Amino acid sequence: MTEEPSSRTHDSTYTLYRLGERLSTGARLYVETGRADGLDAGGESQNTLHSFTGPPIPQGEGTSIARAFLDGNHTLISIMARINPSPDWFVGVDSFQLCVEGNWVDTVTVEHNLVGALEPLVTVIVMMMIKDTVH
Repeated sequence: MTEEPSSRTHDSTYTLYRLGERLSTGARLYVETGRADGLDAGGESQNTLHSFTGPPIPQGEGTSIARAFLDGNHTLISIMARINPSPDWFVGVDSFQLCVEGNWVDTVTVEHNLVGALEPLVTVIVMMMIKDTVH
């Protein structure tokens, strides 16, 4: 089961989390307790355009759909979804570029292979579809 994903659209100076680096205090609080109120405590929120959540996936395989706002200065998306029950596991997308060479990406599928989470190998697929015209 995942809890509500905590997500941001942002510019290149913002970091929700970064693979290979220690989590910020706010990100650690989110993955340990589910509290998202400290994610932007470092003062980086001025570099985000939109903070949003989606519905949780109650068990096993599922889909969580949310609407996000982007613009020409905020073309990246980062997502963290806490896996529960667990002490501190999460899945996510780190600063994924949704505008390539001036064109918005229509559909994206990102596969993550996680070892040692709920099963010996868990594949998480994040699919983003941009349907509306973005200005």
